Amino acid sequence: MNTLRYLWLIATATLLSACNGAVATKPLPFNVAEVQKFSAPWAMSFLPDGRLLVTEMKGELHLFDPATKRSALITGVPGVEHAGQ
Repeated sequence: MNTLRYLWLIATATLLSACNGAVATKPLPFNVAEVQKFSAPWAMSFLPDGRLLVTEMKGELHLFDPATKRSALITGVPGVEHAGQ
C-alpha cells in the first residue's frame, strides 16, 4: 500500500478523534478508515520499510505495520513526566 495514503489515514483519524465527536458538514475529499487505535498518540515517524514509530503522551513507543495492521510495544525507552502537553 502507498505510504502516503497511510499517513493521511492516520493523521486524519487522529485529527477526527481530537474533535471530540464533531461532525463534518461537507464530505471529505478522501476516504477515512481507522487502521489502529492508540490511547494518546503524540507523534509518528515512518521508517524506510513503511512501518511507523508512534509515541504516546505517557511515554510508550509502538511499532505499527500498516501492511499487517499489527502494533507492538517497544520496551526499554526512557521514562517521561506526563503532565498535560
